[in-house]
Amino acid sequence: TLQLQPGEEREVIVRMRALPTQLETVNVMDESGFGTVDEVIQELLPAAPFVSGITVTGGEATLQPEFLLALFEAMEAEPSLARLTRFIDSNGSADIDTWIRLAPHIHGAMLDLKCFDPEIHQRITRQSNAPVLKAIRYLHSMGLLYEVRLLLIEGVNDDPMLLRRTGHWL
Repeated sequence: TLQLQPGEEREVIVRMRALPTQLETVNVMDESGFGTVDEVIQELLPAAPFVSGITVTGGEATLQPEFLLALFEAMEAEPSLARLTRFIDSNGSADIDTWIRLAPHIHGAMLDLKCFDPEIHQRITRQSNAPVLKAIRYLHSMGLLYEVRLLLIEGVNDDPMLLRRTGHWL
């Protein structure tokens, strides 16, 4: 079950990538703030013949690693869902142990890199970019890094030299 702390507002959405241009969104949470893996599976089953995979996104999906693991394992166990690809859309801030646990169950991850420069990243997000860079390196080494998105803020992190350094590192 997806669990939130009192007063916490977070949404995990399962998006099903369709063939070729349809997109269906399944909201995992009900009015009480909870949703179950079985509920998601029941939503996916009728759509399975028409989609190529799912992308789990949200607020930050990796804040619920147990839910993700249970969902992906349930998909792997269900014959009509096992063929679907499983992607995670994330800000990349999960600790590396989370990515290590999720890696065997995913086909790829799409991460946001707010800024390659650690000081600017800290100023933008109030968080270090070290976990994001570590996740990028790890997912790349596993062949699971599908996409890295860069946030560009005019006058903050759009310096051409910074963008060149970022591109070179990537």
